[in-house]
Formats: sequence, structure tokens, C-alpha cells
Amino acid sequence: MATKPIVSVILLSYNQSAYLDHAINSVINQKYDDWELVIIDNGSTDDSHSIIQKYSNNKKIRSYLHTTNICLGKRMNDGIAVANGDYISLLYSDDYYLPDKLFVQVKAMQKLSTDWGVVYAPGYRLNMATNQMVVKNSIEFSGEILKHLFIDFKKGFINPIAALIRKECFLKYPYYEDVFIESEAIFFKMAMKYKFFYISDLSVVMRDTGNNAGYAAKQNSEFFAFVLDKLGKHVDFPIELSSHYRQFKGVTFRNNAWQNIRSGTDSQWVRIMLKKSIYSNWLEIFHPKTIIAFIMSFISISNRKKVNKYVNRITNKVEDIYFEEYYKNINK
Repeated sequence: MATKPIVSVILLSYNQSAYLDHAINSVINQKYDDWELVIIDNGSTDDSHSIIQKYSNNKKIRSYLHTTNICLGKRMNDGIAVANGDYISLLYSDDYYLPDKLFVQVKAMQKLSTDWGVVYAPGYRLNMATNQMVVKNSIEFSGEILKHLFIDFKKGFINPIAALIRKECFLKYPYYEDVFIESEAIFFKMAMKYKFFYISDLSVVMRDTGNNAGYAAKQNSEFFAFVLDKLGKHVDFPIELSSHYRQFKGVTFRNNAWQNIRSGTDSQWVRIMLKKSIYSNWLEIFHPKTIIAFIMSFISISNRKKVNKYVNRITNKVEDIYFEEYYKNINK
């Protein structure tokens, strides 16, 4: 009988066949070798299935190839259910691990007691158009982290693939299956009960391909708002953090509105986000971005675009190339 692995890597795949081999081999070539790889394809229509099947003879790799595309939370929960490892490491098919990722993080986790649920690290972001690679910002804190996720959000969130997570964290706080994607918001739930440990070793590379789900800005803002609302109602939510939670919600919804007013088209949605922002924290009504976004939501799209171009010239703002292309398309 095969020995149970220490780490289960769950690789979620969907229509990223150009990068899939690299993602799989970044696990195979890890310095640490006590792992299993669980590949879950979420209904790819490209040649991802044939690529995955090339690895069918590797006894450390199991694959589940689906023909339909459904919510990622369901797929993730299914993967965790069949995972044999004590620790879970996530990966997406257009990203990849650096060679020491598992070795460094397992070594750190094994020194910690079981009330430490997550070991996490920074990673790189690779722009595939320019071939430039920069370090993606991340919060840098060890201990009871939930308060810091609320107040230090400008430093960045925790990258899901740059973490090693005790399986019990997912069993206690599974992904929501009534929202398409939870992404880094899963850590807000885990942080209600588990401590997090930060290490500075760069561990992963996230590709910006122009097709990443993260660039569906409005949709993902709605997913995050949904998860945030549930967080405050959770039985495990620490009541002493309520004020920080409300302030964080206020800023999040205001920023959602601001992002759309600067580059989107849905004025009604902007006003809904502003209303949610002020409802969460009434002081948001005095924030300049709240006031400007509200006023601009009544300006025609064509005039708003002119205002934004003018503001961009004044501030010398340089947008990420993919955001530029995305918003150029939706503003046509």
C-alpha cells in the first residue's frame, strides 16, 4: 500500500493548455518530493485533457477531467475531499511553482503547532506581454492575522497559490459553492480560528495572460462583496473586530465603485457600491472618491471617458496593459 503523502497539490485547470505542461512540471520538479498531484479540469474545450492524460502513468498524479464548467468552489471542495495529504497547496494551470516552494513551506509548517493553519509567502507576477516579472505585493504578518487583513490591505492580499494550508482548515471552512470564485477571500474565514505564518522566500509565479479570471473586475468585485457579507454573519466571527470589518467593507465597496467609474460603464452598479460603502461605514460619505464617483455616475459614458483621459494625463497614470485592453473592449 502506498504511503500517504504529506502534501496534496490541487491543480485547477481550465483552457490554459499553453501553460499546463509547465504548471504540472513545476510540481514534478519540486525539491521536496513527498507530494501527490490532484489535477481537476473544469470542462476545458482546448487540448488540456490530452495534455493531462500524458501523465497518467505517473503514480503520484491523479486527474479528474470534467466536461462542464461549474463554480470553482465546488471543484476545489471536490479536490480537497479526495486529497490524501495533511497539507494542501493550490495551483492554477497558467501559473507555476518555484523549485523550493514545497520544501521551504513544509519545513516551516512542521515546526508549528496545529493552531497555525497557513504558511504563506510572496510571489512573482509575470506580464506575458512585456515579459517583465515583479514581486506581487503581499501582507507580511505572522500570528492572528484577521485584524491585519482588514487594516493592512493596502500591502496586498495573500496569494492562494503561494500558501501551504492544513487540510483541516478546508474541512472546517470549505469553499462556498453559491459563488463562482472565492479566491483569496478563503483566508478571511480561516483567519477567524487559525494563525498564519509568513516567510519571505518567493515561492510562485503568477502569469498575467490577459485572460485571467481576475481581470473580470466588476464580476469579481461582486463575488468578494458576497463573501464579505457572509464573513460578518459567520458564527466564528470575532465580535471585537466588528469595527475593523465595517471599515474594511466601506473601503472595499468604495474602491469597487471608483474602479468602475474610472474605467467601466455601469453607473447604477457604481451607486449601489457607494450605498453599500456608506452603509458599512458612514464616514465614507465624506471621502473624495465617494463624492467624485457619485457625481460622475450621472455623467454620460462618453463624457466620463473624456474626464478620465484628462485625469490620467494630469496624474501620469499608467494602467496595466491588460486592464487597458479589457476596459477598451467593454467601453466600445
